[in-house]
Parts: sequence; C-alpha cells; structure tokens
Amino acid sequence: MNLYLNELAPWERKQEYFHNIQLGKDVRTQTTVLRKAIQDQTKVQLATGSSVVISQQRMQKGIDNISQNLQEFTSTVEKGLFSINEGLQGLQSAFEWGISEVVWQLEQNRVVLKEILEILMAPLDTQAKELKRRAEDAYANGWYDDALEDFLESEKINKYDFSVHISIGLINLFHLIDKKQSLKYFEKAIKYAKPKSPYHASYSLLYKALILRDMGQIKQAEECTTEAISLTPTLIEARYQNAQYNAILRNTEKAITVLKEILKKNICYCIKLDNDPTFNKIKTDVDKLLLKVKDQLRNECSRIFYKAKEIYSDFEKNIYNSMRDYPDFNSSFKKGYFEKYFNSIEECINNDSIIDCIEAKRLLFDINKIYNHKNKVIEQYKLFRSKLLEQKQSLQQKANKELRSYWGDNVDGKNVEITSIFIFPLFLIYFQIFALPVYGLMGWLSGQWDISFYISEIMIAILFPFWLMILNPYLNRKKIINREIKEKQTAEKEKIQVEKEIGSFEKCFSWIKWE
Repeated sequence: MNLYLNELAPWERKQEYFHNIQLGKDVRTQTTVLRKAIQDQTKVQLATGSSVVISQQRMQKGIDNISQNLQEFTSTVEKGLFSINEGLQGLQSAFEWGISEVVWQLEQNRVVLKEILEILMAPLDTQAKELKRRAEDAYANGWYDDALEDFLESEKINKYDFSVHISIGLINLFHLIDKKQSLKYFEKAIKYAKPKSPYHASYSLLYKALILRDMGQIKQAEECTTEAISLTPTLIEARYQNAQYNAILRNTEKAITVLKEILKKNICYCIKLDNDPTFNKIKTDVDKLLLKVKDQLRNECSRIFYKAKEIYSDFEKNIYNSMRDYPDFNSSFKKGYFEKYFNSIEECINNDSIIDCIEAKRLLFDINKIYNHKNKVIEQYKLFRSKLLEQKQSLQQKANKELRSYWGDNVDGKNVEITSIFIFPLFLIYFQIFALPVYGLMGWLSGQWDISFYISEIMIAILFPFWLMILNPYLNRKKIINREIKEKQTAEKEKIQVEKEIGSFEKCFSWIKWE
C-alpha cells in the first residue's frame, strides 16, 4: 500500500471538473459554480459507467441533462437529499476531498453552525471576534500563512471554538502538507465539537480517518468512520467512507451491507460506486449489488407504471364512452394527453439500467403534470354535471307545466303516463259525453232516433282529426320529454361512473410507495 505522508493522495487532489471551485467567492456564487461543476462531474463518471448503471441508448441520447435531472430528482422526489447549501451533508455523493475547503466555507454559512459559534463567542470581546473574522478573510483570499497565524492566535483566546481547529487542520492538510499537525487539530476539533455539535464531530472524524488512510492505518480509519456514523446517523457520506475502508480491509460482507443501506437512502451513489477504484478488491461483489439494485428498481418502476397506465386508460376510455354525445365537453379534453409521457417512461424501463430507471421514477413522480391535468378534467366534469342538472330540472318543469294546462293542477307530470294506445278509447269516452245531448235533441225534433244516432256519431268522427292536431301533440310531447329526462338520468349515472374512474386514477398516485 502506498503511503502519502508528504504529498496529497490522488483522492485528495482536485479533479479537472472542479477546477473553477476556488475560495474567495461569495456563497451564492460558489453555490452556482459548484452546481455546474457537479453536472460536469456526473458526465465524467457516467462516460465510463457500466451498462448496469447507464444504458447505451441513454448514452447515445446524450448525458448533458442527466445530472440536472438527478439533482432535481433527489431534491424533490427523495425529500431534499441533494442540497449544496447544506455542505457535506447536502452534497452527499457529489462530495470529493479536493473541494474540502469550499465545502467548509459552505458549512460555515449554515445556520446551525452560526448559532453554535454565536454562543461560543458570546463571552469574547470585540477584538477577539475581529481576530477570527480577519483569519477567515485571509483564508478565503488564499493568504494561508496569514490565516494560520491569526487562527492560532484566535485558538489561544478561545480554545473551545472547534471551527478554528477545523480551519487550521485544513490549512495544514491541503497547503502546508503537514499531516501530523493536521491530525492533531482535527482531534482537537473532535474533542470540543462532541458536546456542542455531534455533526461537526463526525465531520472532523472523517478528516481524521482520511489522514490515517494516508498513513496506512486503515483499521483505525474504519473505526473513525464508525464513530462518525454513531454520532450522526444521517450523514450518508460517513457510511460511504466506512464502506471504502472495509473494502480495502477486504471486509466484503460488511462493506456490501453498508453499501446496500446507502443505495437505499440515495440511489445516486451508484454512479460514484461504479467508478470508485477503492472497491477494486471486491469489485465482483459490488457489481452483483448494482445488478440487484437495478433489477429491484426496474421491477418497482414497472409495477407502478403499468398499474398507472391501466388505470389511466380506463379513466380516458370512460370519458369518451360516457361523453361521446357531448362534443362541447370532448373538445376541451385531448385524447392521448399522456401517451407520449407514458411512452417515455416505458422506454426508460426497457433500457434496463439504473439511470434509466431513475429517470422513469422521476417521470412517474411528475405530479404537477398529472394533477394539473386531472384537476382540469374534474373541473370540466363539475361544470358539465351542473349543466345536466339544470337541463333535467328545466325539462321536468316544462313537462309538468304543459300537462297541467290540459289535465289540471292535480296532475303530477312525473306520474302521468299516457301513450298513443289509449288515444282512441279515451277519445270515444270523452266525446260521448257531448254526443248524448246532440243525439237526444235531434231525435226529439225529428222523431227519427236511428238517423239521429248515426248523425251524432259522424260528428264525433269529424272531430277526431281536431283531437289529433290539438291534444295528441301535447301527449307526444310528454312522451318525448320523459324520454329526454331518462336520457339525462342515464348520462348522470355515467357521469358518476366517470367520477369513480377519476378517483381511482387519483388513488393510483397516492399509494405509490418506494421501498
């Protein structure tokens, strides 16, 4: 094993894609530059990635936007895992030792550290506080000798300020290349940070482990990362470095177990793991792990995707089956809205790599597109439903009004059922009432009762066409109205069924849970 006592180890040097990352810039600018550099970092790593991690199809399409998508994915879908402003804890898989000083600059701007240091520096006078501020400015401007001098003076005034010890440790490690002196100050930082900030104790333990690795003390380095994990279980980078040291020690089972936990918490570590020469001694086991993770992720995506596609197809089908007779509604909803969207997801799944499955997972969680569209359809249905109800009530009122004008106020239009088969018998009964007095008068005047009967019946027959022209149209109108009401009631039932489909589609995206 090579030792690096008086020089930076290869893993401590700044890579080309981070060459623009320098001290001296304000935090906002630093964050912007670092975000772009991380995209370049991802491109370099993916360019040499295995087919399990990234497919040839994805490579052919280009990898320019993959890093940005991964950042968006981990920031939104994975509950804010990726956050540059959170320093080491936020960078996670993007962290490298070569940008340690810039990461420390970001750490010093975190609220949690500022609050701790405010308490530690409260008893100090203005001159002592100014001394530390001057040291930090000198460090940011690259005046390392001046910075070290002021930091050492600041340490004498307040030896409990672990942030000063960390800064001194970094200067000795990366600029003076005095690793023994650097180790001494990181040990001081660990000692004084533990009671106040376990996170910064863990942070310092990782640098202690790094220096011990340079000195060939891998077992002790592994123990440091184990302690760092126990102090800050959420610090995923501590777990990754623990797996590295266990891989060097050939503790294969332990290393793989830790890597499983890491990939479960942040799948983006697969890119870093796939390219990390530290794991060369257990490369076969690492490849098996990545293959297993890929298969699990693909199965998860497939399960949810095909279920979502099936439910959405039913949802869309019900819209057109139920509303095909209403062009005004259909014109506001484009059929096949998600066809291209679903095709992209299916293509990613079929490409069969971790990166493609991450992209599929990101697309599946594109809630804004799905919910914006779903809500639009539901609002249209609400409006349509109110129109149906108004039409139904209007038709019912019109039917009742027309029938009451002929049959009286005691007739309820909803209960009147008169059809054409009753028209002629009803006509005979109704007009015989008028025929009797005519028959009697003519028989009495003429004395010819037989002839009077036939004349009165002929008069009734002559009046029958007037019956058909006047009363029967209203009876037919009632029949038509009843049929229209029935059609509207059927449409209402269909609407309810469609709303159920909308609800099932909504549920499809509410029960998605990733293991």
